[in-house]
Amino acid sequence: MAQQRGIVLQGWLARLIAQDWSADQFTDALLERKRVVNSTWRFMQNHDFLITPTTASVAFPVDLDGPAVIDGRDVESTAWLAFSALGNLTGLPAASVPIGFTRDGLPIGLQIMGSHLDDLGVLALAAAVEGLYATPCPPIAGAALWEF
Repeated sequence: MAQQRGIVLQGWLARLIAQDWSADQFTDALLERKRVVNSTWRFMQNHDFLITPTTASVAFPVDLDGPAVIDGRDVESTAWLAFSALGNLTGLPAASVPIGFTRDGLPIGLQIMGSHLDDLGVLALAAAVEGLYATPCPPIAGAALWEF
């Protein structure tokens, strides 16, 4: 379908789609996804929200699939996706809210995930969190050039 529309997939997504899957592997993947969905559903029965960083790493160069090291540890190139992947796998409502920048000016986000169908709760909490932080503006290199 991507090829028919002239879309060229690259990186880990292209490798995932290009992989040949046996019926057993596909079934195992579906069962594992269901296990994650059920575990997360049980967790959310006792919690209103799950709050995590948006990603497991700071921004990295656009030509990389992902960082090779996170928190001083060697990782797979997809490790930075760990938090957002849970929302994608489970279908639970989630929002990412900008909350600031690193010392190097890279954005920091907070992910808010709610219970099944609690989109309104997620949006309300996201708005409240966003209201706690000033409108984020990254440090501008050579900011003195912009002063008049």
